[in-house]
Amino acid sequence: MKLEVKNKIKETEDFYKEIEIIALNRSKAFKILGTIPDDSFENVSKAYHSRLNEYQSCISEHLSPDKKNDILKKIEEVEWAFNLLYPAKK
Repeated sequence: MKLEVKNKIKETEDFYKEIEIIALNRSKAFKILGTIPDDSFENVSKAYHSRLNEYQSCISEHLSPDKKNDILKKIEEVEWAFNLLYPAKK
């Protein structure tokens, strides 16, 4: 097989791997936010703000450092999910 053909096949395989990763990340993001891909931006935004407020309201000085870190990780996940789906909006 010619080198050009092998390179083209490799490029195509890499392209499909990227698409798969994007699809998996989007699926994970919708799951984190508790929404579905068919939801409107408004519904996803409401879910984002609701989850963010829920987690932020759990943080207090009385939490153990481990629990506080868990909640901060959840906040980061929610922000990651929303920014992945709508990078320019909040």
